[in-house]
Amino acid sequence: MHVVATRGMRLWAELDETLFSQPKAKMLALLRSRRTYLIARLNADYQKVWFGLDYASGDPVDLADMTYVDVIRRLLELLRPARKGDWTHPSYRRVFDDFVARTLERFGGTRGPSHVDPRAQVDAMAAELPGAGRHLLSVEDVDYFVHLCRRRGQRAVPFIAVLDSDFAVWFKKDPLWQSEDLDSTHHGDVGRVCILCGPVAVQHCREVDVPVGTLLRRIDQGYRDREAVARGPGLPAPAAASRAAPPLYEEHELVRSIGASSVFVEGKDAVRLADDVDPDALDSDLWFLLLGSRMSPRGRCLFGTRKLVSGGRAYENPVRRIFAARPGAVVRFPRRGDGVLAAEAELYGGSGQSAPVEATVSVDGDSINVVVFARCTRDAKVKELALRFEYDGSRPYAPLVQVTHDGTRRMCDFYQGVLLGDGGHALESRLHVMRHAPLAATREHVLAWMKAVDGQGLDAPQHIGPAGELPIEFITICVMSATWRHLLTWEWDLSRMLHRHTKVHMRPGRRMLSVGDRVTLTSRFGSLYNRDSGIEVGVEFTYERDGEVFADLTYAFMVLGQRVPESDCFERGVPATWAMPLRSEADVQAVLAKPWFRPVPGADPPRPGQTMVFELRRDVSPRAGGGLAARTSGEVWLRDGDCHGDEDGSGERPPRCAYVEQVVEHDRADPVADFIKRAAGPAGVPAQRSEAPGIRRTFTLTMPDNSTEYAEEGGDFNPIHTVPAFARLSGFGAPIYHGNHTVAMVLHLVRREIEGASTATLRGYECGFPAVVSPGDTLSVAVSHVGMDGGGALLGFSVRREGSGELVLAGEIALAASPAAFLFTGQGSQFTGMGLDIIGRSEPGRQVWTEADEYFESHWGFSISDIVRRNPTTLTINFCGRQGMRVRQNYLDLQAMVGSCPAAGATGLFEGLHGRSRSYRLGHKEGLLSMTQFAQPAIFVVQKANFEHLRRLARVPSDARFAGHSLGEFAALGCMTSALPLAAALKIVFVRGALMQAAVPRDPVGRSGFAMVAVDPSRVSRECQERHILSVVEEIAGCTGLLLQMVNFNVRGRQYVCAGDKRGLDLLQRITDDLHRDPSELGAAGWQGRLVAKYNTDLGAISASDVTLTRGKATVPLKGIDVPFHSGLLAPMRQLFRRVLIDGVDKTQVRPETLVGKWIPNVTGTPFAIDHDYLQRVACLTGSARLQALATELVP
Repeated sequence: MHVVATRGMRLWAELDETLFSQPKAKMLALLRSRRTYLIARLNADYQKVWFGLDYASGDPVDLADMTYVDVIRRLLELLRPARKGDWTHPSYRRVFDDFVARTLERFGGTRGPSHVDPRAQVDAMAAELPGAGRHLLSVEDVDYFVHLCRRRGQRAVPFIAVLDSDFAVWFKKDPLWQSEDLDSTHHGDVGRVCILCGPVAVQHCREVDVPVGTLLRRIDQGYRDREAVARGPGLPAPAAASRAAPPLYEEHELVRSIGASSVFVEGKDAVRLADDVDPDALDSDLWFLLLGSRMSPRGRCLFGTRKLVSGGRAYENPVRRIFAARPGAVVRFPRRGDGVLAAEAELYGGSGQSAPVEATVSVDGDSINVVVFARCTRDAKVKELALRFEYDGSRPYAPLVQVTHDGTRRMCDFYQGVLLGDGGHALESRLHVMRHAPLAATREHVLAWMKAVDGQGLDAPQHIGPAGELPIEFITICVMSATWRHLLTWEWDLSRMLHRHTKVHMRPGRRMLSVGDRVTLTSRFGSLYNRDSGIEVGVEFTYERDGEVFADLTYAFMVLGQRVPESDCFERGVPATWAMPLRSEADVQAVLAKPWFRPVPGADPPRPGQTMVFELRRDVSPRAGGGLAARTSGEVWLRDGDCHGDEDGSGERPPRCAYVEQVVEHDRADPVADFIKRAAGPAGVPAQRSEAPGIRRTFTLTMPDNSTEYAEEGGDFNPIHTVPAFARLSGFGAPIYHGNHTVAMVLHLVRREIEGASTATLRGYECGFPAVVSPGDTLSVAVSHVGMDGGGALLGFSVRREGSGELVLAGEIALAASPAAFLFTGQGSQFTGMGLDIIGRSEPGRQVWTEADEYFESHWGFSISDIVRRNPTTLTINFCGRQGMRVRQNYLDLQAMVGSCPAAGATGLFEGLHGRSRSYRLGHKEGLLSMTQFAQPAIFVVQKANFEHLRRLARVPSDARFAGHSLGEFAALGCMTSALPLAAALKIVFVRGALMQAAVPRDPVGRSGFAMVAVDPSRVSRECQERHILSVVEEIAGCTGLLLQMVNFNVRGRQYVCAGDKRGLDLLQRITDDLHRDPSELGAAGWQGRLVAKYNTDLGAISASDVTLTRGKATVPLKGIDVPFHSGLLAPMRQLFRRVLIDGVDKTQVRPETLVGKWIPNVTGTPFAIDHDYLQRVACLTGSARLQALATELVP
């Protein structure tokens, strides 16, 4: 088949030869160098035109230089051409609708009814949302638009949106439909399309060997005939458009046309605008004609020219932006010494005598100089920015030319003088890591800065914490000079730079920056990339105090319309830690087989049951042969059991077992990242950003007009914030707010209004700046609780401009975790079905129950969740098969261990069980949850499951204290540390319960004669104290010979727990009831003996197991407990349990930093410590010779 050589196909052939045949890297370079030529050819000759269009000038522009409304209008023009009156293809309607929806998300407003003509809808939306017609596309929405155009399942769009690596796809995809349906195209030009000599192209051919030229002329004539019919008889063909010259006006006519109340002519020397003039309602062309009427012809040309042309590209006249009409503006026209008006104009910020000159224009022949003055500078000296123009009469279409060959250098020099002063200078090396001289945070500077934030005098306590802590955003102002020194190493037009992102983060466990601190800063470039809309650059800072890094700051900027060589692009990755559980040998072999995984010679190989921890970073840098390379590297080490990262303390890192090294092309898939995402997860606990009930507040802020004061106190003298003429030159109607200034206003509001947010608790924030803020703007601030991180709340905030609803600031605030303690319960709290609801609502909780069931089924032959769910009275454990034989052996080993204990009165364990038993039956008339060996594991699993659920919700602070009562102490250590892996902890508490169960004699039906009772002295009488209750317990034990001991001292004067023989406990209840009735006995001599003797009758004839304890006036029997926990009866089992405990604790994971100051052991009731005094105390309480020896070694 042949292709007709239309203009479009000739362009295709040209690009096939010169562009598409090149390697991708070279093709991208050619695209950038030939950009102007390619866009011109696309718009002139090809069926797929360049999308970007400036409707005001008709010139092509980048997508990022279009407003939201212009993008929507362009979509309608290209996808729903007027000649067709409908969508060219049904899928194009979806592209249009999705981008309209995105625009409404950005600016608010509602979608019109679907039956209304789309053009009418767009006109209505433009009127309703003026911001959409004023603001250029954000970087995110440029990417979103390109994604819509490339979306699968729809017809290829009839335009080219960007010049990127997929340019060949944009250009060539689906090229035939336009030639088959020319009426559905927006251009209707047959010379643009791809015509194959197929049936459609030749269906009207009636002759053989007709020349292509003849064929095309006939087609062209056919279209002309159809156009004439549609136009009607007698009407001439439309003439080519021509641009008429603007009319000339006299000065009084201009004043009258503008409005005599809006503009005032002060003789021949000045023109002034009224203070209340509305710039939007004033005709800007008339205003500039009025200014030009006072100037020479060259000056009139300068003010009258809307667009300048340079390098084939038209752009807005910058002088018109500088001298744009605004309330109170004054333009003076100086006179020469002979009284004749000079060819000059001076722009003033007001009409007063002290009003400063903002800018001047001077004409010298064909040369025109424009100077912008900056007075708010670091060294308080006036700095000048010169713009130069030449009048070239040989270019009648565009005679005014801006001198640009050194324009960027002049802009950089201007910025350097304003930001750093005459003595300041940029860094010598672009990638240099800079360590700055120490600086001090003084109280006076902080208060002056806080006053500059909102323009009001603020009391010190409102902003400085109780220990002198400073607002976290104060650290951003310490680095502004360093930031500019880095950026000025590049020759960029910084007037096109926008602040896009800020992240401030306090290191864990580090205190806030405080008054009087001396801080050393280290800074560097973190990344440098070319994006579609310009250069994206990141600058990183670390803050060091007393040799310790305590905070980090990252800035991200976008320099619009600029590019850097690909060889200069890079990214310095941030290390990330990942944990991969090795559950089986297959997991081990999978990672060992990876070519990028390189074991360290001599290191212990990984094995199932361990966790492999990767600390990786990804750096991007130029390749030697061109393009960019991504290098993933890092270290690998092993931990035994589960790994939660370092949330339980830093600890000693185990020796490295391997390292990772992989280099790929930047735009290709990274095999390391792919594997890690599949097989591992983030180490530690990531922040949880699920929407939660709680804080949800809305506030209003009015931004004060004090940017100059903020610049002076905050150290950021960027003229875009303080110099009105420069702000207008940069494309803004007035100076815009510093991004840090807006953030400081919001954070001050949050600290003032949100409970729990204060200078001391606000530990970090991250935010983006989608739009600029101007002085006087009224903003709506919404603050909500969006999740948790390390036990601290995450607050999300969004700031919108009132009226338009435009989003100007959004981010998150991290609050420090409130002081927290986790308390774990002991036995006695169990009940049927406890804690099982978490299985259905929490993945971590479900995992704990699953692992617990797997452990007990494989080692002990029962399901712990089934026992909790049903609480059966009997349980038969079968010993069939190999697994059953292993289960039986576990019971026999435990039986043998108990049999080796010389405990008096012990009944043994698992009576009747022997090596040939095929099954064994356990039972309790009140249910198995009343048996200690089942109750303790069940309670442990319930607490572990709920704790892991809280951990997944990021509600566990790293510095939380923890304690557990009795059994709860094992739950506390199993949850808050890594020293007790789950399987080991389950064995420990199961064996512990079995040993306790075996220590107690029982009757033939399994009943025990022991129990526990809670005692409250305050319920006996007001006079009754701890010593009275203890003396009664001692008297009962001494007179009866029964076991009775006060074993728990929970709440002084209010709650004690007594364990022992039920007969003694029954006697204690009767005596305390008697004292409640007659408290006068407490004061009598020998009262304890009399009361015991009163009730101590025939106790020997009563079986303890037959006694039923009841609630007394001051005593409460603990339900479900038939073992005297913590009493002397259990002492013989101590050595047996010690062996089990020693075997179960993972000694490699015992880290003092996770215990010291956090764990509160039962034995002391005070935070754990490892100093001499603490060890000496524990040695005295426990009688441990080993601890006594260790305490002696630590004598100060």
